[in-house]
Amino acid sequence: MSTSALLLIALASVVLLLLLVIKAKAHPFVALLIVSLLVAFATGIPADKIITTIEKGMGGLLGHIASIIILGSMLGVLIEMSGGAESLAKTLTGVLGAKRTIAALTIVAFILGTPVFFEVGFIIIIPLIYGFSKVAHVSPLKFGLPMAGVMLTVHVALPTHPGAAAAAGILHSDVGWLMLAGIGVSVVVGIVGYFVARFINRRHYHLSINVLEQQQTAEVPDLSVNAQQTRLPPPNALVIGGLIVVPIMLIVSGTLCQALLLPENAVRQLMTVIGTPPVALLISLGLASWTLGIRRRMSLKKAGRSHRQRDPLVGGRDPRRRRRRRLWRRTGRFRHR
Repeated sequence: MSTSALLLIALASVVLLLLLVIKAKAHPFVALLIVSLLVAFATGIPADKIITTIEKGMGGLLGHIASIIILGSMLGVLIEMSGGAESLAKTLTGVLGAKRTIAALTIVAFILGTPVFFEVGFIIIIPLIYGFSKVAHVSPLKFGLPMAGVMLTVHVALPTHPGAAAAAGILHSDVGWLMLAGIGVSVVVGIVGYFVARFINRRHYHLSINVLEQQQTAEVPDLSVNAQQTRLPPPNALVIGGLIVVPIMLIVSGTLCQALLLPENAVRQLMTVIGTPPVALLISLGLASWTLGIRRRMSLKKAGRSHRQRDPLVGGRDPRRRRRRRLWRRTGRFRHR
């Protein structure tokens, strides 16, 4: 089969996948499996090897990105529980000034989106969007559009997320160079998206009643809330930024060592291991557990519990469900099924 025919099949498969997910509302996994089967038949793969090929591809891909998904979600939970997003927002807003609040929050979204998935990260910053828009008496879209745009770009471009990491594994590309290129692309797209969002927001958009009610009841997140709930001091914004920068620097350093040092060099061999995304995220997670947990006198039990309280999107249990179960047990209405 010619290259042009394979490219047409690939293009048609992407279009079909989007139609199944967006229009037909099919589950992404089911849609991927259906499209994979159709592509296998279209490209002439023998019938007895189709399922084996799909399973081999899925297994290799999941093995490559599973550690990134789990470690990244754990790091995101620690940052969320410590109030790191609010700390970054208040610090950058104070540095850039009240007139540049939107730019400051866009930078926060860029930094926070590096280790945290888009869906989880956007849920974290929603209170910031509603709170600051209420104080400024503007539509939440003025804050939300540029923040969502830059977070989505980072989620797609940086190999600390499964999509870019999977592409690097499939194409056998160097993760460090992909990281540098992804940062450059994300910065450019973030700047362009900031001005595009300003242009779009020149028009007034009618918001739903639910959004307006949430904006009216929202407050600018106070760092003392976390301190009152956990009796811990708020984290330093520099610490949060450092924890996010650490895995990026390790991955880039590993790539540079491989390019500049000889293969038998001990530093290169060490950085080759440390510079891989799973190990870099593991080191950052360890530092976060120390700086945001143990150092702030959080018990090891509570720090470990925070690791297990991942977002339900990546397999963690919903803490609200646990609270409901405890309440039902106390009232005698809970029965094991």
